[in-house]
Amino acid sequence: MCRISLILIAMTIIGCQSDNDAGAKHGSSSAQPRFDPMVAALIQDSVAEDDSEQSKFWGALSSLAQQRNWPDTICWQRQGRAVLIPGDEPSVVVVLYMTDSRFPGEDVQNLLLLDSHGTLQDTLSCSINNRVVFWGNGIFRTDVPLDTQLDGAQLIIRYVPNDGGSISGNFAHEIHQDGKAYSFHWDDDRPQSETGNPWQDKGLCRVAIQDRKFKVLFPTLKGQLITNSK
Repeated sequence: MCRISLILIAMTIIGCQSDNDAGAKHGSSSAQPRFDPMVAALIQDSVAEDDSEQSKFWGALSSLAQQRNWPDTICWQRQGRAVLIPGDEPSVVVVLYMTDSRFPGEDVQNLLLLDSHGTLQDTLSCSINNRVVFWGNGIFRTDVPLDTQLDGAQLIIRYVPNDGGSISGNFAHEIHQDGKAYSFHWDDDRPQSETGNPWQDKGLCRVAIQDRKFKVLFPTLKGQLITNSK
């Protein structure tokens, strides 16, 4: 084989490697989901505590609700944020914290599952008596763990007492999904198979995203149905 042919072959191999490298780089960027501008605004402008109607977050949320025909039963106030949940089909979860103006009333963590276009795919909520938060000076929140959980949980709803107390007594929390409500009394309905206090150790509700739906991993919802939600 002549020297010129060898040079041409070598140049061809180098060129193919360069194209592959460039393709890999472009592939990593093209793999990123493309979000509707309003969904992107939710992620970028999330607020820890802001009920102002002038907030970009609330403006984008209201626009999405109107344009995507979200149910009127969804309500929000006080706190809100949106988090990107990675995966084969990345999703956006809007976490809304609602407090009841009545006393006694309910504090509610509302979860909204959106696709990249802002379509509402599923909802889930967890509520506790607001006297618990008030008397215990505690924190009712939704955590998004950074590390991989053994049970696959991607969202964990927790109540954390700040007075050194425990999650017990004549109180309960409710989980609402698919038009049904499930109640868990903190003393009577504590999972017997768990050691310690599972409501404190594992949280009030552990959730994963599967097939574009919220899946409650803990506690077990079977047999705890109390009513069909309106």
